[in-house]
Amino acid sequence: MAATNGKPANLAEALVAIQADPPTITLDATNPHFKSRYASLAGVMEKVLPEASKQGLAIVQLPTTLDGEPALTTRIVHAGGEQIESTMLLLPGKPDPQGQGSALT
Repeated sequence: MAATNGKPANLAEALVAIQADPPTITLDATNPHFKSRYASLAGVMEKVLPEASKQGLAIVQLPTTLDGEPALTTRIVHAGGEQIESTMLLLPGKPDPQGQGSALT
């Protein structure tokens, strides 16, 4: 399918376009315990979301359960309606709301 309005017409085209010219992710945070640098979630999203949007993509994350255990579903949705998703179990350090919140982040 051809691109419309300058955006890829389907999910596969949009994903290929992003992978052909991925944003540069910088190591913008430091872990003092291990004395190492890493890319923070905020830093990654700051770079990825505008590029995804240019391709007609949105990223949605929804807390859920899987077999009665806390989980997180990540869904990539294309403006044309196509989507892919994956769900992963969360492994909270403590079985309380704080532990679940920490596992989500």
